[in-house]
Amino acid sequence: MKFISPRFHGLMDYATAAAMIVLPRQLGFSTPTTNLMTGAGAGILGMSLLTRYPMGLVPVLPMKAHLVADAAMDALLIREANQLEKSEPKARNAILGLAIAGTLLTLFTRSRQ
Repeated sequence: MKFISPRFHGLMDYATAAAMIVLPRQLGFSTPTTNLMTGAGAGILGMSLLTRYPMGLVPVLPMKAHLVADAAMDALLIREANQLEKSEPKARNAILGLAIAGTLLTLFTRSRQ
């Protein structure tokens, strides 16, 4: 049951990239956590710009490959977030929320318009 369009997925990608870059600075996360989230945000932004979907600027990456990369990124973020459980619970919750939302977005996105 894939009901999310690639266009909407793209909009959510850009919003997620922005959140990954802005949130750790606004909420005062540690430098390693800020670096993790900034790297993830930059990766999401770069991949979005290069994906063959309505929101891509230089459409070279197939949507199916984009979705596979999204799933891998979200799995990595969930793993890393769980490392922060005691040291930075606010960061853990922020990363988990974004990664779980990303996983659901990926699962329900059509690979074709």
